[in-house]
Amino acid sequence: MKYVCENTECSEYGKEEYLSSETYGFKGDRLVGKHAPCPVCGVERREINPAANVSPAEKNIGLLKFQMSSPEGRREILKKRSHEHFEKEIRPEKEEKLRKTVEAFKEASKN
Repeated sequence: MKYVCENTECSEYGKEEYLSSETYGFKGDRLVGKHAPCPVCGVERREINPAANVSPAEKNIGLLKFQMSSPEGRREILKKRSHEHFEKEIRPEKEEKLRKTVEAFKEASKN
C-alpha cells in the first residue's frame, strides 16, 4: 500500500509512503484507509493501489461480517474460530502431552 500527498504546500508533497498493512473504514460512501490523511498537513493523500479494480469479493474481504450476523450466525462464526484455534494451537500440544504420558507409562511398567 502506498500513499502520496498531493498538497503542494506540504513538506511531504510528492513523496511516496509505503505501508505493509492498512485498515479501511467507510467515509461517506467509499472505503478510506486509516493512514490516508497526511501526517504533516492532514489532507487526504492519494492511494496508489495496483489492485484498485479488483472487487472486495475477489480480495476475500469480509466487512463487519460478525457484527452484521444474526445470533445464530455469530454462534457459527465463533464455533468455526474455536475449532480452527483448537486444530492449530491446542491439538498438537494435547497430542504431544499424551504421547509423553504413554511413553512414561510404558517406561514405568517395564520396571
